[in-house]
Amino acid sequence: MLIEQIKNILQKYEVIENALLFGSYANNQQHKMSDIDIAVQTTKELDLFEMGEIISDLETQLNNKIDFIILNELYKNSPLLAYNIYLNHIPVFIHNHKKYNIFKENSMHYYFDFKHIIDEQNETFKQRILDGNIAKTQTA
Repeated sequence: MLIEQIKNILQKYEVIENALLFGSYANNQQHKMSDIDIAVQTTKELDLFEMGEIISDLETQLNNKIDFIILNELYKNSPLLAYNIYLNHIPVFIHNHKKYNIFKENSMHYYFDFKHIIDEQNETFKQRILDGNIAKTQTA
């Protein structure tokens, strides 16, 4: 039902080629405070007005807060988020299969290229928590 509603809203925007549902609604773990996480691939970069219009349309019709992500080159800027979306999503609609497959492939490649850095950052952060240095500035 939710996927059909999202599909009906987003398909009227010609700029949106592919749309995915991810997060708690895709995993059937939503609760009353959950937002709806939607990721899209577009034919061009959206300006602030265009994004605002789409988000407003979604929030109004779905009566819920929307987390709206543009996937086009997300894997370059946020490989962990792109990889998590790749792993845990439900396609709402796919009009450009080539672009969708490139997103999936690049999400894996960029994530595994950066995984050692992500793991190192997580380990450093965990150690700072254990040492009680979470809110302290590290100086040389």
